[in-house]
Amino acid sequence: MMRHKKQKKNNDDEGLWLTNVEFNGRADKAFVKTQLTAISSKIATYRKMKNMSQETLAELACVSVATIKFIEQKQRVPSLVVLLKIIYVIDKETTLWP
Repeated sequence: MMRHKKQKKNNDDEGLWLTNVEFNGRADKAFVKTQLTAISSKIATYRKMKNMSQETLAELACVSVATIKFIEQKQRVPSLVVLLKIIYVIDKETTLWP
């Protein structure tokens, strides 16, 4: 009989964010985690500042409402393309690197 090892639960608040990602050390991982948290918060903040619902943002960015919810709740990392679409929908005048 083959026994399966139980996967150790990750007790920090990563959820699915950083699984299957390799880091050179704790500092690298901390930097990425901080930036992902900031991105999620900013998406929610700027969406609300524009009086835009999650449903409207999802429709205009051509993604599901669940995708927006998961991103804002820090349960999913947006792909670069999805992130750029969301940024463009929220503010068409935005420049990432002036």
